[in-house]
Amino acid sequence: SGRAVPGVDVIDLGGGSLVIPAGALEASIELELVEDGLYERDETREVRLLTTSSGALGSAVRHLLTVVEDGPAPRVSFVLPSVTLAEGSGVHDIPLVLSGPSVVPLTVQVELSGAVSPGELELLGGGLVVFAPGQLQATLRLQAGDDDLDEPEERAILRLVALAPLATDALSRSVVKLVDEDPA
Repeated sequence: SGRAVPGVDVIDLGGGSLVIPAGALEASIELELVEDGLYERDETREVRLLTTSSGALGSAVRHLLTVVEDGPAPRVSFVLPSVTLAEGSGVHDIPLVLSGPSVVPLTVQVELSGAVSPGELELLGGGLVVFAPGQLQATLRLQAGDDDLDEPEERAILRLVALAPLATDALSRSVVKLVDEDPA
């Protein structure tokens, strides 16, 4: 959870003052919540009664306001449905994209499966990809190694496993075609 910022997330429509009419036992503070189109998780703001012009403040002078995020978290997907790599070609950046902005970091796990020889493909960074706040595109680092065997094209599947609150989009899998570069 984050902190609701006055004037950005919450607007005090009373201008910072609360008037309790004579004879009344209560009054309300009017606030307007601002929809900014960003994914932010829930945010809090403390509202306090500080002074009084007449009478005395009671014991309950603080209230914690929680602004509940009602929009969906962005969705993550691969940019490309497939990539072709040569064996032994080194490190490659595989782009991932978010469907919308977030003000909090979001992490996605990528899994690798398929019929490739051991050591030919390796997910760097443990397959974790982190989108920093405001970042719409990030990259998965994939190492293409070589097994020194003459063999036909091999294929592997990269699959996005969204970590809460993130969800995957329609393009949650990407095929890696690994082309052999060894002489016959």
